[in-house]
Amino acid sequence: MIRKTFPSPPVLISACLTLLISLFWYSFQGQEDHSVMSPRLQQALHGEGPWAVWVFFSDKGLSGDTLAEALAAAEDDLDPRAARRRTKGNFPEGRLVDEADLAVYPDYLARARTAGAKLRQTSRWLNAASYQVTRAQAFRLSRLDCVAKMDLVNRSHRSAVPVPVGEPVPLAAGTAPREKASGAIDYGTNLGAMNQVNVPPLHDAGLTGKGVLIGMLDTGFRTVHEALENIPVLGTWDFVNGDPNVDNEGSDPVGSRNHGTMTLSTVAGNMPGSLVGPAFGASVVLAKTEDVAEEVPIEEDYWVAGLEWVESLGADFVSSSLGYIDWYDYSDLDGNTAVTTIAADLAAGRGMLVVNSAGNNRNITGTLIAPADGDSVLTVGAVDISGTVTSFSSPGPTFDGRTKPDIAALGLSNTVA
Repeated sequence: MIRKTFPSPPVLISACLTLLISLFWYSFQGQEDHSVMSPRLQQALHGEGPWAVWVFFSDKGLSGDTLAEALAAAEDDLDPRAARRRTKGNFPEGRLVDEADLAVYPDYLARARTAGAKLRQTSRWLNAASYQVTRAQAFRLSRLDCVAKMDLVNRSHRSAVPVPVGEPVPLAAGTAPREKASGAIDYGTNLGAMNQVNVPPLHDAGLTGKGVLIGMLDTGFRTVHEALENIPVLGTWDFVNGDPNVDNEGSDPVGSRNHGTMTLSTVAGNMPGSLVGPAFGASVVLAKTEDVAEEVPIEEDYWVAGLEWVESLGADFVSSSLGYIDWYDYSDLDGNTAVTTIAADLAAGRGMLVVNSAGNNRNITGTLIAPADGDSVLTVGAVDISGTVTSFSSPGPTFDGRTKPDIAALGLSNTVA
């Protein structure tokens, strides 16, 4: 007779628990190995949260006749100025829109809400939304079958704030002195900067900012300054606080608006005898896309939202002295990786030029910042009045070997508001 022996109940329970834990761990590890999360996001989740993350969706949830109807409706809704500018783009089937112009599928956003994450921004062009998440919420989002990819939202960097000058900047060696252009424009202490890039002859020919709409993406703006108060402002939006006030408000630090005020005055300031900028007479739309109140600012998503917004209003150009690098490596500066770079190229495909600072990383990473790596972005470096590259201005090339910056202008001791 063969006698069968069985483990005692405590041993059996222990074995079952061990098996269950092993199966759970194996499943978790396998899921992580095949996750839609980027390696840098997975690494970041080992630290302290919460985190700001991009969630990229698989599609727009439309096809066939429904897709065609949505595209037709999107084209009908285009701002007339944006429609005229988009004729310079290259859209399929003779349209002025494509699927990137359609809203993120509402059902996907509703499903993402079930993860409990806090929505920050949505992007039509990227077919994505950004969320503030805990570790558990990030993994819940990653398990949704409508999610194609997840990544970190990037930290922003501002271009160096120039030290304002009170006396005229000396002209570069060999430059013929001239106090005014044709006796009509008194550039004040901005004369050296304007002569350096040969602006006065263009003004003499009647080429100013008149008739041009410029979108400005920055930290905030003091539009009542005497050099700025006559600039036509056709739209404002604060993407940080979700309101139309782009000046300081609430808990904003006192200096929040300074950087944007300075860049706006550099572009379009108009105070004869003190400061006249190259694009005086232009109209502007102002987007506050950086939260300087945060200890570690994270505004890549605000920048993309601001870019889509100014494009929708018909802006011809965008001026941005912001950039992103913290979560990126040099290998990511290939013109096709950073979300801001992708968005900037999509803007160019819609006939709008993005002009972006090269960055201030010459002595930090020694590389550009995104979206300055974009092949459709006009990347601007900084020089002193003699034409020498400043000690901070980021150098190229891009990772794939393209020469950047494309141009350079005065970025040290500028006359600014």
